[in-house]
Amino acid sequence: VNPRGLNSMFVTLKNSVDKSSLSEYTQNMIQILFAMREDEFKENPSIAPGLNLADESSQYTHMITFDTCEPKPLLEVFHYDKKYEEHDPGPIKRRRKRPETAIKRRLTM
Repeated sequence: VNPRGLNSMFVTLKNSVDKSSLSEYTQNMIQILFAMREDEFKENPSIAPGLNLADESSQYTHMITFDTCEPKPLLEVFHYDKKYEEHDPGPIKRRRKRPETAIKRRLTM
């Protein structure tokens, strides 16, 4: 595990704990993560023993920022179509239901 990436993640978590918008349960779970970090994740090793890992010189570190991920509400916006009549596919064909007589025949048999 990359210490720089882990530290940046915990800085982000610390900043989000300071915000009062989180529920008490979420704040407690983040505090538990901080306690696990102080114990150096002894109960949860990051690398299982016996794995054949790549050399450190050929490893890459990817940093992902959480702040730049802004959702775009494209599907939540209604766009008026002036040519709706032309673009309308028409009524959806539904499966034909069985007539009641066929159901009654089965019940009487």
